[in-house]
Amino acid sequence: MFAVGFLALVGNELRLMLHDAGMMLAPATFLGALAVGLIASLGGQRLNEPRITLTVPGIITMVRGIYAFQTVVFFNQGQMLEALQAAVMVDFVVGAMAVIIATGLTFGTVLTLGVVPVLYAVLFRVKAPDAAVSA
Repeated sequence: MFAVGFLALVGNELRLMLHDAGMMLAPATFLGALAVGLIASLGGQRLNEPRITLTVPGIITMVRGIYAFQTVVFFNQGQMLEALQAAVMVDFVVGAMAVIIATGLTFGTVLTLGVVPVLYAVLFRVKAPDAAVSA
C-alpha cells in the first residue's frame, strides 16, 4: 500500500506543479499519469505486484480530483452556483470514465469471441466438423 500512495503522491504533485506553472489541466494530468505508469512499470517488477494494482488508484484520483476539490472549496466559500458546476463536472468525468471502460470491455469481448476465431478459421482453413450420422 505504501507504493500505491507514493505513486499517487508523485503523479499528483507533478500534475499540480505543471498546472501551477501555467500548463493546461489536461496535458498536466496526462504527464502526471504517464509518470505514475512509468514508475509502476519499473517498480512493479521489484515489488512483485501487477502494474495495474499500482497505477489505477493513483490515476483515478488524479483525473477527477481537481473538480472534487473545487467543489469543496466553493461550498466552503459560499459560492453555491460554482460549487454545483464543479460537482456536475465530477459527475461528467466519472460518467465518461464508466462509459469508456464499458465500451472498451465490450469491444474487447467482441474481438476475442467473434473476430479472432473467424480470422483463425479463415487463415488456417479450418473446416466445419462432419455432422454425426444417427443409426
